[in-house]
Amino acid sequence: MAELPEPRAHFVPPSEKQAPVDKNSHGKVHVSFSGLPGTGKTHFVDAVSQSDSHEFCVAQEPHEANAYLGDFYRDPIRFAFRCQLQFLSLTVDEFEKVFAESSDNAVILSDRSIAEGRVFVDALLEEGILNADDFELYGQLYKKIERTLPDKHRPDVVVFLDATVETCLARIRKRGREIESNINERYLGRLLHFYQKFLEEMAETALVVRVSWEEFKDPVDTVVEVMRLYDTKKTGTVVLYALPSQIKNDRTCASV
Repeated sequence: MAELPEPRAHFVPPSEKQAPVDKNSHGKVHVSFSGLPGTGKTHFVDAVSQSDSHEFCVAQEPHEANAYLGDFYRDPIRFAFRCQLQFLSLTVDEFEKVFAESSDNAVILSDRSIAEGRVFVDALLEEGILNADDFELYGQLYKKIERTLPDKHRPDVVVFLDATVETCLARIRKRGREIESNINERYLGRLLHFYQKFLEEMAETALVVRVSWEEFKDPVDTVVEVMRLYDTKKTGTVVLYALPSQIKNDRTCASV
């Protein structure tokens, strides 16, 4: 894949960054799962939600509810803005519902966070699919919506499932969803480029854990390890190559 150029623009982060805190006034912890399409993120979240290791509440990514998603894949330029606004609206609704219904001790698992939408908006602008006016309007709406949300809409922990573009594209082809048939290597590469920027920003106020997901591991064991890391480190980046139980000869499994 050809090397991607430096981005022309990047979505402006919220004007007021939150100071890192252990817990908000409600005592909840928000763990967001990120990754390229095809990484296996949704399967990961579904598996973890069945575990009784913590009180998990899941905010699902609203793929099926987005009426513009199929249209976007067929005609990206025409439907990109509407599709991204719909994702923003649906994701906010889902998170607010889960936040309100969860207990004070819950661990909220989000299949992509609200803030993560800007990765796709940035990529669409860079690809020339989204125009500059729509890009600016999305940013304005995002900042206005963000001011109305609970503090926990910004994750305490971001778990990024790392897999190569080639691996993700192979998984997309294997699952055979018709609406994803036009996804190509260039688009995934562009998303990965902007994910790097997004993770750097998130590491200023949250713990970012990058987990190698070239091969599937046990999701529950992985999250238990992530929560252990969060108990000791609240911001910055940790690269989790494997779980301690999978490492031989006492080698470390994480590097900061």
